[in-house]
Amino acid sequence: MNQNLDRMENGTKPIAPAIVVCAFDRPSSLTRLLKSLAEAEYRGYTPTLHISVDFSGTSKNEATIEIAKRFQWKHGECVVDIKTENLGLKKHVLSCGDLSAKYGSVIVLEDDLFVSPCFYLFAHQCVQEFGNHPRIAGISLHRHRSNFNLNLPFDAADDGSDVFFMRVAQSWGQLWTHSQWKSFRHWLDANPDAGNSAQLQPTVRGWGAKSWLKLFMAYLIENDLYMVYPRTSLTTNFSEAGTHVKRKRPLGQVPLMERINTVRFPDSFDRSIRYDEFFERQPESMRRWPLDLPPGDVDLNLYGAKSPDSIRKKFVIAPGDGSSAIASFPLQMRPLELNLLLPELPSVDLPLHLTLASNYKIANPLSYTSPHVCDYFLGHANKRKMLKSFVNAFFEQLASRLRR
Repeated sequence: MNQNLDRMENGTKPIAPAIVVCAFDRPSSLTRLLKSLAEAEYRGYTPTLHISVDFSGTSKNEATIEIAKRFQWKHGECVVDIKTENLGLKKHVLSCGDLSAKYGSVIVLEDDLFVSPCFYLFAHQCVQEFGNHPRIAGISLHRHRSNFNLNLPFDAADDGSDVFFMRVAQSWGQLWTHSQWKSFRHWLDANPDAGNSAQLQPTVRGWGAKSWLKLFMAYLIENDLYMVYPRTSLTTNFSEAGTHVKRKRPLGQVPLMERINTVRFPDSFDRSIRYDEFFERQPESMRRWPLDLPPGDVDLNLYGAKSPDSIRKKFVIAPGDGSSAIASFPLQMRPLELNLLLPELPSVDLPLHLTLASNYKIANPLSYTSPHVCDYFLGHANKRKMLKSFVNAFFEQLASRLRR
């Protein structure tokens, strides 16, 4: 069904990625992650566990270091790497990626993650399949359930395989081979201002100078590269207070894969399901293309997060007022792109519209303020109670800030 592209390391044995834990001042988080790693399945593989602890000199830092030193790793070698000066999250993660030169490939896990029992089996098979693929820049172990550009739900199409591809970087569990990481590092050396790339989505550009993720995002976009994504997540995130999170929130919690034997891969990259950095399906990757227009002439902007300046094709399908629509589409089927199978005559009463890109003047993203969008994403949820909870949470947070 598929061709394995990187089966052997040095022509003798399968690559066994090292597990690199990126820890800081969260001792309870590190304990939880290490417990999940200890209980995972390895089936005879003996991965090195490399625990890297950044320095702060606080009591929490000392407790974190003590947990790392006392941990008993029964599946292979354990290396405890204590930093003597504070790197900060950005430099710390980049240094963890640099360990791919030592180990050949690395699975990098921040300390507020929790892994599936079969995370290593999935990662091991994926690195054999895609470790040397020219269009793949890494392997994600996390599956996004929301489009972070707009904080709206995201569903991926299902072609019967266990993976799909996104031009979206990942920080909640990811794998890089040395060659993949080296290519990124060389590109970053030549593009030191990558975090301000005009091609980045506005949301990502606003992440700040301390974000390493926006750099990798720019690398993917500017080089048209992809991450492999699992259809069911192998990691979940507790989003606990840290460098980029002020308070604990359950936004990164997703269902975990409980069991897998053989990962089902697509026939080829060209016949795979692919999404861009806006979580929009690439028309060329749709097996059932319903329009009379060539898919290469149509830009999908179904969430509406793309600005008019970012539309590069002759036509666009996007939310809007429908005044210049060639055809219109409802919001009924899932995932979002399947609504293209339901074209109707132009109508201002429908939420999605096919127009000439030259007529697309103002971005009009999907929003819960629209009845179409609210019904589509929230379904039978009690919207009145949700609104009340939202308002209460808003005023509680406001009161908390005023008390400081």
